[in-house]
Amino acid sequence: MPRGRLRTRFLLSMLVITAGLTTTSLLLVRKSVETNVRQSIAVNLRNSVAAFQDFRHERETMLTSDVALLADLPITRAIMTSPDPVTIQDASMDVSQIAGSDLFVLVDRAGRVVALHTKTPGFTRDAAEKYFQQSLDEDRGESSHWWLGEHHLYQTFVQPIYRGSRTDGTLLGFLVIGYEINDRLAEEVSK
Repeated sequence: MPRGRLRTRFLLSMLVITAGLTTTSLLLVRKSVETNVRQSIAVNLRNSVAAFQDFRHERETMLTSDVALLADLPITRAIMTSPDPVTIQDASMDVSQIAGSDLFVLVDRAGRVVALHTKTPGFTRDAAEKYFQQSLDEDRGESSHWWLGEHHLYQTFVQPIYRGSRTDGTLLGFLVIGYEINDRLAEEVSK
């Protein structure tokens, strides 16, 4: 009988030791896998943020140069020489189509909106004047500004329009082009 008990004790102690070692091993493996997964997620997230910032910077650079080119077009300058806002509104339709933007605004020297074209209705001249003033007031070397109107968020780019050169010319007004931040842009960014 004592031999059976000794064997049982030995088997039970082996079973407890094996279960303890197995549990400890599983916990260590789990902790190691969890740490590796967290590190991998953190690296991938940093890479995604860096890629998005590069995309945003390239997009802003491209759109800033687009608005500068549009502001320097002879037709844009000629349109802004008219004193009549109705004439400017009508004549700027072609330039707004060339721009291909979601929001196209021409502002005179006094800060009044003289032309407004949008792809989605609802954004008003009053809102454009308000956001234009804010853009001028907060311009800290930023290439773009954010305008919100009628549940539409636009990333806008403001460019002065001069008769003659930028250094010696006469200020005629300002060109603002904006691109709506919407599902279409989110799909483009995700690609």
